[in-house]
Amino acid sequence: MQKIAVARLGEVLLVDYMVPLGMTVNGLAEYLGIPALYVRGVISGRFSVDRELATTFAEMFRTTPEFWLNLQAEHGFEEEREPSLILGDENSNSMPSPPEVRDNWMFH
Repeated sequence: MQKIAVARLGEVLLVDYMVPLGMTVNGLAEYLGIPALYVRGVISGRFSVDRELATTFAEMFRTTPEFWLNLQAEHGFEEEREPSLILGDENSNSMPSPPEVRDNWMFH
């Protein structure tokens, strides 16, 4: 049976919404009134999205809160079924992110 890759919420946020709109991590964080570190954490998958932030994303990007919450839930379900490599060290002060996200111009 062939596996179907599930898009992570952070990838969708970055690739489908932020990049096409020319948004930076800092710009999105400032607009939302939250720390840029939190936005980076959502993109990297280290931080989750609550109903309030899902509603904000929905209003901002003309989607629904369920769209964002379902993306998060689907990714969590896939991780439970097949453990993946954990990025970074829990004791580290740095925010790990996948190479394709970390090397993106918006993080510099």
